[in-house]
Amino acid sequence: MKQHSKILLLAGITLFFTLICNSQVSAQIIYVDDDASGLNDGSSWENAYVYLQDALYKAQSLLVSDDSIPETSSEEPNTTRIEIRVAQGIYTPDKGENVFIEDIYESFELLNGVTILGGFWGLGTQDSVIGTQISSFQAKNDETQTTSDERNIELYQSILSGDLLNDDSNDYDPNNLVTEQSFLDNSYHVVTASFTDDTSVLEGFTITAGNARGNNYYYEFDSTSRGGGLYIKSAIGGPVISNCTFTINAAYEGGAIYSISSDPNITNCKFIENSANYYYNISSPIGGNGGSIYNFQSNTIITNCEFTENLASNGAAIYNYNESNGVFTNCKFLCNTANFYQGGAIVNGNYSHPILNDCTFEANWAKNAGGAISNFVNSKPSITNCIFTSNSTDSKGGAIANSDSDPNLTNCIFSGNHSNNSGAFDNSHGSISYSNPIFTSCVFINNLAKKDGGVMKNYLGNIVLKNCIFSGNKAESSILSNAGGAVINAGGSLTFINCTANGNYAKDSGPFILNMPLKYSGNIEYKGNIEFLNCIIWNGENAIENLNNSTIKINYSDIQHGILAIDDPQQGLIWGNGNNDIEPQFVESGFWIDANDPNIIVEPNDPNAFWQEGDYHLKSTAGHYDPNSQTWIFDDVNSPCLDAGDPNSPSEDEPFPNGGRINMGAYGGTTQASLSQESLVTNKESDDF
Repeated sequence: MKQHSKILLLAGITLFFTLICNSQVSAQIIYVDDDASGLNDGSSWENAYVYLQDALYKAQSLLVSDDSIPETSSEEPNTTRIEIRVAQGIYTPDKGENVFIEDIYESFELLNGVTILGGFWGLGTQDSVIGTQISSFQAKNDETQTTSDERNIELYQSILSGDLLNDDSNDYDPNNLVTEQSFLDNSYHVVTASFTDDTSVLEGFTITAGNARGNNYYYEFDSTSRGGGLYIKSAIGGPVISNCTFTINAAYEGGAIYSISSDPNITNCKFIENSANYYYNISSPIGGNGGSIYNFQSNTIITNCEFTENLASNGAAIYNYNESNGVFTNCKFLCNTANFYQGGAIVNGNYSHPILNDCTFEANWAKNAGGAISNFVNSKPSITNCIFTSNSTDSKGGAIANSDSDPNLTNCIFSGNHSNNSGAFDNSHGSISYSNPIFTSCVFINNLAKKDGGVMKNYLGNIVLKNCIFSGNKAESSILSNAGGAVINAGGSLTFINCTANGNYAKDSGPFILNMPLKYSGNIEYKGNIEFLNCIIWNGENAIENLNNSTIKINYSDIQHGILAIDDPQQGLIWGNGNNDIEPQFVESGFWIDANDPNIIVEPNDPNAFWQEGDYHLKSTAGHYDPNSQTWIFDDVNSPCLDAGDPNSPSEDEPFPNGGRINMGAYGGTTQASLSQESLVTNKESDDF
């Protein structure tokens, strides 16, 4: 008898640990299908609950009372205790036994230990599925579909909707979505998550028609004004939101998602046509921040997501505020609009230091500042391997506007951005301190400003640019306004290290740079200061204009036309050591072509001029790196810029043979530096790249 009891005890212990270590197998499944007509107890597709709220209530009851549901373990993250499977259909949060019908305060509340999955075939009725291409698939699939557990989130759409009366108009103004008449009876939040962690999962849903339009905007971060699609509060380490689409949600802040003091993980999601609209309090506009997502003291992780045609006053896609230090990876921001002020895609404010990797910003627009991104109040974003193309603003910073902030940008491309004052990047002195951005291995091509700087304006700030390329940028200035084809520096400091400039243009000022003083704060004059080290400036005569005793220092650089490249009436130029004016022998120099006929070369002031980009690697008989083929190609000449940089500059990152001295230009000191002809006798090839 004792031996038998011991065997049972051991079996029980084994079963317990099996449940803990294999949560997906042991998780209890609850079914939801709005077409089910059986017992409606959630036990199967035939007996599924018809309302998601009933399934959530059942899950909550089981978590509280049912000891057979496996406990979560700190050693086993993402442990699922209960899995709710939701079939295709439209589900509103006001339907179910324990909620109030047409109550705008009702929402679907996420729970720890519960994974909610959408996109199941269920019982197979597709009358609620959204999509124009469903009908042809349905006819075929009716014959081949064999299991109600078949899942396809695009074909079998599970929709969580805040449209409680099913009366939302398709004809609405996104600039005023929160006050759209047919949206006024919608849920404040479609989904909510409070005090959840990464065991709370929502996957495979479309979340739509939430409208957080409450009137207590200033009252303790009133939730009814924030997070139309999803409101997250005090959720440390979660929740997990994946493979979801947030569309046509609205709020005064965070049209789709509002996150406060939380760490949500958002993966493979789409945000389409969400809005954060402002309203006037007396005569001052308030709200309107974060068309898709507003993060407040939140470290949100966003991966492989797309933000398209979202709208807000500020931060049309994302607004990071008050120490929000999220990580955004491989995301796309397309055609988002900041219709009142700043941040066509993202705003980073008030000590927020997010990390952005491998993101694309295209055709975003802001009315005032930062067509793609706006940084202010000591924000320090890290931006790496990102592409900014065709972003714009009516005022400053076609791609990025920067004030009181120190962003760090690495391996980024700025192409075709445009604005009134600074085509790609605006660096302004704000109310707190100077701004000190750092650019490393960035490329600026074909950016345009009507005045100031074709690429950037630096206003009292301190900028360091290393291994950067400026080519084919324009400032379409008039004689009445100052401009630099690529850069205007007003009372600030610029340091160029191993940079290359070619083919930039300004109508009446410095084709590359205008350096000038600025009177500020009680008429104190701040002189502009620029230093060049190991650079190649192949931008014609008078490429740099230096005004009113501002200073320019040039060392170990190749300058087309030498000293004549600097228009320096007050003699603020310091022509240092190691400079020359010899043709640098680029692999291919860029040039201006007719946009209608690429075979015609034109002047940059031609109205149809379009920049044809070159290749600024240096020719070498020992080999230059070709980024297209990712191989080394041997030339019949050697660039005079090989091994011609400052002897004290580090050259150890250059591939062997490197001559022990850094090259001039944008690839000097990098793994793409052209090889040194001095070591040809012993080695003609390199595989160090």
